[in-house]
Amino acid sequence: MVEEQPTEQDLLEGRDDIWQWLEGFVGVGGLWIRLDASPSEACPVVVVGLDEGDQLALEVVDANLAERAHSAGSSITLFTNEGVKYAQSNSLHIEHCHVLENAATVYTGLPECIVINARRGEFHARLRKDLDCPVTISGPGLIRPVQGELADLSVGGCRVHLSSHACYMQPECPDYSVEVAFPSGELFQSSAEVRYLDLSEENFSVTAGFKFHSCSAQHESRVWQLVRDIERESARAADSERDFEPSELFRPVSSVDNEVLDSRKPLSAAAVRLRHIADSLCFQWYYLRSGKSLSMESLLWAAEDLIVLAASDAEEALFATLDDPGHPALIWHDVCLAVRMACVAHHCGLPEGELKAAVACALVHDIGYLVNGSCSLEHASRPVYQAEAVAVIKSALAHCNWIPDATVEAVLDSGACSPPNCSRTPLGKLALLLGLLDWQCRDVAYKTAQPWNYALQRVCSDYPDLADWADITVACFGKMPVASRVCDPDDKNFWVRALDADQRPAVIVPCGKRCLPNRESLQRQMMELQTKSLRELLVPVNTHI
Repeated sequence: MVEEQPTEQDLLEGRDDIWQWLEGFVGVGGLWIRLDASPSEACPVVVVGLDEGDQLALEVVDANLAERAHSAGSSITLFTNEGVKYAQSNSLHIEHCHVLENAATVYTGLPECIVINARRGEFHARLRKDLDCPVTISGPGLIRPVQGELADLSVGGCRVHLSSHACYMQPECPDYSVEVAFPSGELFQSSAEVRYLDLSEENFSVTAGFKFHSCSAQHESRVWQLVRDIERESARAADSERDFEPSELFRPVSSVDNEVLDSRKPLSAAAVRLRHIADSLCFQWYYLRSGKSLSMESLLWAAEDLIVLAASDAEEALFATLDDPGHPALIWHDVCLAVRMACVAHHCGLPEGELKAAVACALVHDIGYLVNGSCSLEHASRPVYQAEAVAVIKSALAHCNWIPDATVEAVLDSGACSPPNCSRTPLGKLALLLGLLDWQCRDVAYKTAQPWNYALQRVCSDYPDLADWADITVACFGKMPVASRVCDPDDKNFWVRALDADQRPAVIVPCGKRCLPNRESLQRQMMELQTKSLRELLVPVNTHI
């Protein structure tokens, strides 16, 4: 980008346009006058008003300067350096001057013209709230492109309102693509780097600042045209007395040409709540990565919301775990695990304080892996990653007064270490259950050929000591839990949506494109199990409905 940014001029002529511009300074300041004969002499003024004879009344802060200019017949120039704009009038003559104690009121004719110079590289055109310009960001750290709305645009970069997924972007990385879609259908694309991320916990949104780089003169010229169109559109909408047509950039294409058919079904209330909880975990990860502390207030809210959701409608909460919003695998895994943890702990009648602490620990128990640069469930299952990742979370929770240290130790160690190492105390039993659920979630998540039931049997085969706890999970979730996959006699795969009184699938929905291997393959997998009692206890996924 060139070092000296060129400027663009706007020339205001005509009484109405000039007064409309000056009216913005009435009673608020922002304007100055200087003596044409001595440009170094300047002082602030406030526009008082315009009389019927088009006499412009200005209140001058420096009464002495005003009186000298009037006495000497010196001409003056109005100017302002408002923000990144520099504007000035033609030379004006002071016709009258009334001096008061601390100020003076002078009267001049209305300027014949106002020249406004906007410095390209610094000027930011801000979009009104009713101007929708969708933005798509793609690049390092993002599992899928992030959608957002353009907030402002300049030759040097832009500011964009994004979802929580923007937390995963890497600051100062120049490899991001920014694509803006204007109402006319025109697309603008540029490579950019992230300058800053501003997080809002109120709605789990991120405001990101981008700096365009490797920009040619043609690129700068095109962006400046867009900036000017945005400014003109804002001015057009602000002028309620005139009926101007929108600029071509903001003139929507016809409804037929612009029709977008969205086949996605609206999210359930439970799915929306789980997405918000995942967003909050995304923020927690960002805080740790930035060297900050976990937000205990946000963690408490997430744990309490999960507990209420599990207690009010466990089946709805479990089914909502299928709606992966696109966060890293470990983030969504922690949410899914915490949902099951809340369901089991509620089923077992765990006291409220312990329940809240356990669910909170389950929510963040894998974030340490993300802080250390690993985002896969497969990496999280390797001992070489576990000690350091667990230490990160233990340190982050050390000063939380509503999560006992014993709960932190039990819950985190259940996921990082062999579950049978836990004690037989009530807290140890909780840790064993969490360890069992953790292993189940991992198998189902990154070994997609393994159904929930097979995952449970695999864990109990590897750790016979956990077989005693399988009954509890079956009693809580059923033999074919909600959100597990089953197939019908025609080998079509379905998600279990609800269970009947006998814990058999009562409602199923099609799996769509995400299908299991064929039934023969699953039967071979089930035959490999060597624990007869577990085969009798659990019904494999390929059992006909």
